[in-house]
Amino acid sequence: MAASLGDTVARVNDALPPPGAPRAGWSSARWTAVGLLVVSWALTIGLYDRIPDPVPTHWNINGTADGFTPKPWGALLSPALLTLVWGLLSFGPRRSTDPRTGLPLRDMSAYQVGVLAVIFAVSTLHLWTLFDARRLHPVGVAMGVLLVPLGFVLPRVPRNHVMGIRTPWSMRSDTAWDTTHRVAGPVLVIGGALLIGFGLLGVTSAWTLAVLAASLLLPVAYSWWATRRG
Repeated sequence: MAASLGDTVARVNDALPPPGAPRAGWSSARWTAVGLLVVSWALTIGLYDRIPDPVPTHWNINGTADGFTPKPWGALLSPALLTLVWGLLSFGPRRSTDPRTGLPLRDMSAYQVGVLAVIFAVSTLHLWTLFDARRLHPVGVAMGVLLVPLGFVLPRVPRNHVMGIRTPWSMRSDTAWDTTHRVAGPVLVIGGALLIGFGLLGVTSAWTLAVLAASLLLPVAYSWWATRRG
């Protein structure tokens, strides 16, 4: 199964434009992220009267809301945060470039899909708040929505200081970086899919935490092991 998933991740990476390919205008990933921002603001305004007051803004380990913020700040917090994160990630890292091609990181298709994954994950959490789905585990689903697309595109992202498994070992060289992320990709896809499933099924938080920890720590451990082996 892992080998088959690894092949799938590799095929997705091959389907992306080459890292050094020039980009004309905005990519579909950027436009999709903007569309999510517009939808988030539109739903917040259109469903404002249905949004609970105070608004859930924090969830505990069991997926139960335990932190609340009164309107209007609670309702506007998520779309405002989405807009800020999108702006910082899309236009902020000006100096971060692919050392092999010189292409700015923020103009690479894989990076833009990663930014879209972040926006999509926060949007998922915001929609949970709007529709008040309290019986499920919104944080687990949101993390899964983030990890799955990241798992597909991270093997395509060059060594940088903004996005990826940035450990002292993976940052030593391009080879160490690439090796780490070829393993991290399938691990994140599997972990993210499990998190989404657990969240939708209301599986206990212990399993959610275990899968999340494994998804994040296994690539880190592998980067250390690969460096020592090499």
